[in-house]
Amino acid sequence: MERTFIALFGIIGILLVAPIFWLGKAFWVTAGITVHHVALWGILILLPLSVALAFKAKKAEPPVDWRFFTPVWAAFFFVYYTASVYQWSGIADKSIINAQAVRGEWEESYTAWRTETVCTAHGKDGGCTSSHTVTHCDDEEPNRYSIGFSDGSEHGIERGNWQALVQKFGNRKEVPVSHADQCSSGDGRKFVTEFQAGKSHELYVSYEIPVVNYILAGRSLYKTSVEETKPFLPQLRGMPGISEHPAGIGPWKNERLISVAPSIPEDWKKTASFALDRLNGILGPSKEVNVVLYVVDTADRSFVPALEAHWKHGKKNQLTVVIGSTAFPKVDWADAIDFWSEKPEIRINLRDKLQTMSLDDPRFFATIEKEVVENWQRKRMRTFEYLAWDLTIPWWAYLLVTVFTVAISALFGRFVPSFFGRY
Repeated sequence: MERTFIALFGIIGILLVAPIFWLGKAFWVTAGITVHHVALWGILILLPLSVALAFKAKKAEPPVDWRFFTPVWAAFFFVYYTASVYQWSGIADKSIINAQAVRGEWEESYTAWRTETVCTAHGKDGGCTSSHTVTHCDDEEPNRYSIGFSDGSEHGIERGNWQALVQKFGNRKEVPVSHADQCSSGDGRKFVTEFQAGKSHELYVSYEIPVVNYILAGRSLYKTSVEETKPFLPQLRGMPGISEHPAGIGPWKNERLISVAPSIPEDWKKTASFALDRLNGILGPSKEVNVVLYVVDTADRSFVPALEAHWKHGKKNQLTVVIGSTAFPKVDWADAIDFWSEKPEIRINLRDKLQTMSLDDPRFFATIEKEVVENWQRKRMRTFEYLAWDLTIPWWAYLLVTVFTVAISALFGRFVPSFFGRY
């Protein structure tokens, strides 16, 4: 019985924390929007109040203990209402975070002690009057594999990813570790592998995080112009996302080079891709930037506003360098989509400097890096916060959130009090 209630508490705790953990900072940004919603407070206050009054009017015993139901209901409804505003009001977006893989860890599986309380006598009311504890060596702790990035973040990976990371870094060592609850022997060890400059492969990585994008909320103001994109539809590509890293270390690869120019040789593409990976991996943690290079075989500069409309300005931290090249390595024109930059100088400088070079010029990527270091400053989303105050969610979202949170809270308010009565 005890394990059942511990499992119930665990499941309810996970369900409550999961949306917050999933959305991260985006949850708290969205929460600032939800506190302004009249519907939130109306449902939060009126629904449990009206149900309680209905039972009181009928002089009937409610099926739940309101002392347990009410706080759980309030917490669950606020969390899931906020998550629904994020997901269904149009503000949901993702930012690309760039870094370098610098460390990996493997925590070996082991068996831990588990303590269980066993009731040996019950009173007339069913409550436990006598009990003792029993320990069992049967709690299995699984293998855990993780990868660490230069921005300080850590992410879970699979065993095969860990092995690939060890191979690329060329080292693995065991480090001291102890587990106070361990009852098995010969296992539970900890191994690490670390990047060593000059000895290890450089692995540049990217990952996505949920973010709030008020520009998407104001889509009536910033909508894609069909007339603007129509002439270039064959040359427009979707915004690059995350894919499997070629080194086999997990889903940490972002395609930063988009080439819609048949004359571009494969060797240059490989060189350019690594240069962009390195640029983003080194500057990503400090400059909060995601540089994408788009090479297109047209001499028409009006391709740039068409791409910007097609991508709705790009990701929140994206700087898109656009090159028109009708014959490699010639640069017919150069431009940049710098909507998310505080400083307009970066677009002007990139345009003026890159269009005097060729794509195979050794200074090409160094010029982009220099401009990012000197002139990139990410525009903060709070600038567009005013676009979000009139957001709404579909009626079925209200219903779905209400039914789900009432069911979970009722389960808690119905069964948990009996547990405390017994123990």
